[in-house]
Amino acid sequence: MDVYVNKPILFLLGLSMFWTLCLFIAPLTMPPHTVEHLEGGTSKLDFANNWTRLNFFDRVVYTIGDSQCHQLSERSYYINGNQMPMCARCVALFLWANLGVVTAMLIVPKYDISQTAMQLYPPKFRKYLQSGNHEFQAWAILAILCILPTAIDGFVQLLTPYESTNLKRVIFSLPTGWFGGVAIGLMINNVYYSIKDPELIARSAPPPKPPQGPKPAKAKKPDDKKAEEPPDKGGKDKDVKVHGKKEKPEKPTDDG
Repeated sequence: MDVYVNKPILFLLGLSMFWTLCLFIAPLTMPPHTVEHLEGGTSKLDFANNWTRLNFFDRVVYTIGDSQCHQLSERSYYINGNQMPMCARCVALFLWANLGVVTAMLIVPKYDISQTAMQLYPPKFRKYLQSGNHEFQAWAILAILCILPTAIDGFVQLLTPYESTNLKRVIFSLPTGWFGGVAIGLMINNVYYSIKDPELIARSAPPPKPPQGPKPAKAKKPDDKKAEEPPDKGGKDKDVKVHGKKEKPEKPTDDG
C-alpha cells in the first residue's frame, strides 16, 4: 500500500496532534482544582480574567478553548481535578480529525477531488455512484453521512428535554471529526501532487475529446421577396424586345 506523505500534510498532522495533546497536557500539569465549574458561551471569551493567573502555556490553551467552546462543566471531562479546556464533543472532534488526516495519506490523489473522495466508499457503493455518473456528488453524500450523527445528537439535545452523555458525544463526533481531517488532508494532497507530480494526477484524467470538424454550412433559403410573375391572362400580347428596342408583334393578316 502506497502512502502519500509530504511536508504540507505532515505539518497539518503535526499541528492537529500538538493541539490535541495540549488539551490533555494543560489540565494534567496544573495543580488540582485550578480550573473547574466553568459555564460559558460559544464563540466568545467568557473567562479572560481567570486565565491571567495561569502560566503562559496554560493561559494560551484555555484562552483558545474559551473563544471556541462553551466550556460547560457538565459536558466536559476532568483530568487531575481540572476541567479540560474544551467540552467532550470539541475534544473528540480534534481527536478524530487526526485519524482523518492519516486516512488521507492512504488515498491516491486523482485528477479531481471528487474522484479522490470516491475511494473512501465501499466498492459496491462506489460502483453504484460511477454507474449513475454521480461522482460529483461523492463529497456531498459523504459530508451528510458523517455530520449527521453529531448534528442529530446536538440539535435533539437543544430542542428537546433529551440530554446526551459525554460518551455519546465522543462516539457521535467520530465520523464528523474524521471527515474534517480527511477532507482537508485530501485537498492538500491533491494540490501538492498536481504541482510536484503531475504524472500521478494525469493517470486518472479523462480521455481527451475527439476534435470536432468544421460545422456544415447552412443551406441558403430562397429569396421570398422575389414574387413569381403572374401568368398571362386574356391572351394579351406583350411587347417584344429586339436589339434593345421594344416592338409590338405584327398582327396576322387576313388572306381571304
